[in-house]
Amino acid sequence: MKKIINYNFIIYPSVILLLIIFAAFKPGEGLNKIPVNSELAICWDEQRKLDWNDFKAPRKPSGKIAAAISTCGFGFEAKEENHQLVLLEVFVKFYPEKSWKNPEHQTEAVLAHEQLHFDITELMGRRFYQEILNMRQKRKLNQRNIKKVYERIEKEHGEMQNLYDKQTRHSLNIKLQSWWANYISSELKKTSTFSDYHELIMD
Repeated sequence: MKKIINYNFIIYPSVILLLIIFAAFKPGEGLNKIPVNSELAICWDEQRKLDWNDFKAPRKPSGKIAAAISTCGFGFEAKEENHQLVLLEVFVKFYPEKSWKNPEHQTEAVLAHEQLHFDITELMGRRFYQEILNMRQKRKLNQRNIKKVYERIEKEHGEMQNLYDKQTRHSLNIKLQSWWANYISSELKKTSTFSDYHELIMD
């Protein structure tokens, strides 16, 4: 008997226009189940940065005045056979069809801010995978423990996204925006060992 479990948490880091353009992130907004194998989703890739053509939603997902709204998230798909975990896939994706842009407010600063939201999501996906490997090494890898770790890291994810927006003043603080860009870049380098998270076949 085969069983597939799919978890996917979607976030909407958004760019709001209130006299001046800034970005905002709301934890928990847009909790959805989106198919893992969605052909339209963009997997995070160090060589493939977001551009404005990736924002394809015809309408804003919310009623707020916005310059752009991004939809991205990390999650996992686990497969069981005879109540045994046989395969685990972690993914970090951006969803163009649910991401919107205001044609009048497309700037490099706004796009860079949104890219870093996606980069933060990648970092959390790697940390989640690192925990998965640790559990496997300790022979504690099961659906209950995976879900528990996932929920903890997703909470940390939301907290980091909020802190990022707060400290950068939603991209307006250029100095701190640069600091965050350097910090996340450094953290991604430190976790490069865990970037090959796409599929883990159990022993």
